[in-house]
Amino acid sequence: PYIFLSDYLYINIKTNYFIEKGTLLMTGACGQKRLPREYVENFCIPIPPLAEQEEIINKVEKLLNNVVELEQQISQREEYAKKLMQSVLRDAFAGR
Repeated sequence: PYIFLSDYLYINIKTNYFIEKGTLLMTGACGQKRLPREYVENFCIPIPPLAEQEEIINKVEKLLNNVVELEQQISQREEYAKKLMQSVLRDAFAGR
């Protein structure tokens, strides 16, 4: 039997490859689309040893945390840029 960690499985089914390929095979009406059972059952996911799965999970979590941090920095800088532009325009219209 294959042993895998649920977080490792989750990482694999959240990939663009799994989602895009699965989207092409979806059945059902607009609001009720679903993947065919056979697609999920037959989708090949490499199953490395548990220690390697844990390493992969930790690396992905670290990268995702970096993404969140970068998104926050971008948002903060956009807000700074907006305030700076408002200040420049205010000074320009005031003749300074």
